[in-house]
Amino acid sequence: MKALLLRHSLIWLVAINALIAVWPAIAETVEAANSPPTRAVELTFLKSLPGQRENLRRFLVANWFAMDAIAVKQGLMTGYAVMQTETDDGLWDTLVAVTYTDARGYAGIAEAFERIRSAHKTQLIEGKPLAELGRIVDSKKLLEEIPPGGRCSAKYAARVFVARIAASACIRPKSNTGFPITH
Repeated sequence: MKALLLRHSLIWLVAINALIAVWPAIAETVEAANSPPTRAVELTFLKSLPGQRENLRRFLVANWFAMDAIAVKQGLMTGYAVMQTETDDGLWDTLVAVTYTDARGYAGIAEAFERIRSAHKTQLIEGKPLAELGRIVDSKKLLEEIPPGGRCSAKYAARVFVARIAASACIRPKSNTGFPITH
């Protein structure tokens, strides 16, 4: 009887020590499960060179989005979009938005995306590379909290972002962009 009690005590002691050892991981998992999922939407602001705004957009579609399409098929990203302001005025005139599957954003897929990039052959637009069409002037990483049952795409997030900037800066986006601006 004493040996049986000692054996059970030893089993409980081992079980408690094991639980103490893994408790931080369990607590982190429970906290993550109870918090809303978050994913990154990375915005890249570009300024086209004079007379090159449409060619810059074409370059982005032919190159960046060709690679992004592969990344979406591989499950690395969930979406991407390009938008432009109505005029060339301002610090930027072209916005690229990319939505990733989690909060790490590009950092979470960098290694896999570099394999996609190395296999891609840059398509020149009218014989010009990106540097002759425009330049990146800024970038921002936004964290999007996804409500239960909710979905949001890079295109929607970027449209909302641009709409807010347009409303505050009196920039009128093109009417065919599909997002409402009220004045």
